[in-house]
Amino acid sequence: MSDLRDWLRGRNLEQYADAFEANDIDLDILPDLDDHDLEQLGLSLGNRRRLLKAIAGRNIAASPISGQDKAPSPGKASSAAGAPGSGDAERRQVSVMFADMVGSTALSAKIDPELLGGLIRRYQDAVAGAIGRYGGFVAKFMGDGVLAYFGFPRAFEDAAERAVRAAIGILSEVGAIELPDGTRVQTRIGIATGLVVVGEIIGTGSAQERTIVGETPNLAARLQALASADCILISESTQKLLGGLFELTHTGEHELKGFSRPVPAWRVCGEASVESRFAAIRARRLPLVGRAHEMGLLRERWHLARQGDGQIVTVTGEAGIGKSRVIEALQQELAADAHARINLQCSPYHSDSALYPVIQYLNRVAGLAPADPSDVRTEKLRALLGARHVADPAALPLLAELLSIPLAEAAPAASPAQRKAATLALIVEIMTRTSDSDPVLTVLEDAHWIDATTIELMTRLADSIARARLLVVVSARPDFTPPWLSRPHATLITLGRLGRPECVQVVASVAAAWTDGGHDRRDHRQD
Repeated sequence: MSDLRDWLRGRNLEQYADAFEANDIDLDILPDLDDHDLEQLGLSLGNRRRLLKAIAGRNIAASPISGQDKAPSPGKASSAAGAPGSGDAERRQVSVMFADMVGSTALSAKIDPELLGGLIRRYQDAVAGAIGRYGGFVAKFMGDGVLAYFGFPRAFEDAAERAVRAAIGILSEVGAIELPDGTRVQTRIGIATGLVVVGEIIGTGSAQERTIVGETPNLAARLQALASADCILISESTQKLLGGLFELTHTGEHELKGFSRPVPAWRVCGEASVESRFAAIRARRLPLVGRAHEMGLLRERWHLARQGDGQIVTVTGEAGIGKSRVIEALQQELAADAHARINLQCSPYHSDSALYPVIQYLNRVAGLAPADPSDVRTEKLRALLGARHVADPAALPLLAELLSIPLAEAAPAASPAQRKAATLALIVEIMTRTSDSDPVLTVLEDAHWIDATTIELMTRLADSIARARLLVVVSARPDFTPPWLSRPHATLITLGRLGRPECVQVVASVAAAWTDGGHDRRDHRQD
C-alpha cells in the first residue's frame, strides 16, 4: 500500500492512508470511488472534493513514485476528460516512454526531504534533457517518474528509434548522478508503440497535460514496471520498427495486468554497428523500378574506376525517392566482381560528432568490440594498418586517439590543427590503399547529416582518387551541396519522381509483398 500512501502524501492527504489500507483500497480501486464512498471513509467535504478532483485530473495509476501498479487502466492513458470526441482529438501513432527512478520510496525514508527533492530534480533534468535531444515531448512528471511521447506533437518517421536512443541516453546520464551513500542512481524504462487518440489539453499550470487514450501508454507503463534496474524493455511493435539498428534480446512472453494474453518484450542491449541504415530498417527487397538511366551512369563510372580513373558520384533526391535503393542495386550488381567495399553512414543524431561515420567504419573493419581491453584493441589497430601497408610510426597513435583507445606510445608533438591534418591524411591513405589490389566501391550515405570534418575528409578523398581504382558514391537530399562537384571526375545524379506507369508497378510490388507475407510497411520504403 506504500504507493497509495506516497500518492496521498503528495496531495497533503496522507492522514487518510490508514483508512484506505484498512478497507483494502489501493491505486487500482481509487478511480472507482465516489463521493459517498469517501464520506464513509471519513473524509471531510472539502477533502472529498480535493481527492475527486485529483483523481479526475490526472492518471492515478501512473502517479506514484514507484511500484508495480503504475500503469493506467487499459484505454485510460491520462484522464477521462478530453476523451475522443473532443474537438482537438486525433489518431496518431506514438512511441510512449515511461521512465522511473529505482528505489526512491526506500530512499525517502533515509534522507532529508529537501535533499531528496534536489536529487529528484537532477534526475528529472537528466531524463528530460535526453528526451528533448531526440525530439521527444515530456508529457508529465510524476514524482520521480516521467511520461514522454515520441511522434506527438511533432510526427517523426523514426519515432521508435528516437525513443530507444533517448532511453539509452537516460541510462548513461542518470547513472552519473551519485546518491548520498556513494552508489549511482538507477532507472528502468518501458517503451511501446501504437495507435492512440490524443485529445485536448486539460489542467492548468504544472498539472497541464494532453489526454492520450489507447493501449499503448498502458503497455509502456507495464513494461517499465517489469524492467529491472538500468534496463530498457520495449514492445513487439517497437521492436519491429527498429529493424537491425539495435542489439535486442527477447525476454519471453509476460503476463501483464490488464492484458488478456501474454505480452512479448525485448531488452535493449545497445546500438548495433550497421553499415547502412537502409539495410538495417527494411527486411524485404523490392525490385528497382524506373531507374535505368541512373543505373547506366553508375555502371559507366564503375567501369572507369576499375581502369584506374577514380570517380565520385553524388546521388541526390527527396527523402524516400529511392537513393539508397539505387545504391543497393549497384552493390548487388557488383557482388560477382572482385572488389572491396567501404560503407560510411551519416547519422541525424551525430551530425556534430567529428568523423562519426569514419569512426564507425574503423571500428567495424578493425573488428573492435566494446568489451575488448585496450591492449586487444591496440593489436587489432596494428593488424589493420599492416593489412593496408601503412608503415608511418605516427599512424597508430593517431588512430588510437581518434578511437579513444589508451596507448602508451605518444604521438609526435604537434598542434591540434597538425594532428587533425595528419589524421585526415592517414584515413585517406587507408581508404585509397585498399584499392591497390582490387577496385573499391566507397559509399557515403545520407550526406545531408554529415559533420564538417567528414566533409573535409571526403573533399580530400575526392582530390586523391584521380589515379585510384576507386568509385565513391554519395547519397544526399537536395539541400546538400557537394564541395567536390567542380572536379573533372565528379558526377551529379538527381533522382526525379517516377512516372505513372512506374508508380503503378511499385504499388503492385508492395501489394504483392503484403499478400505474400503481411510484411510491415517499413519494409517498403525506398530510402
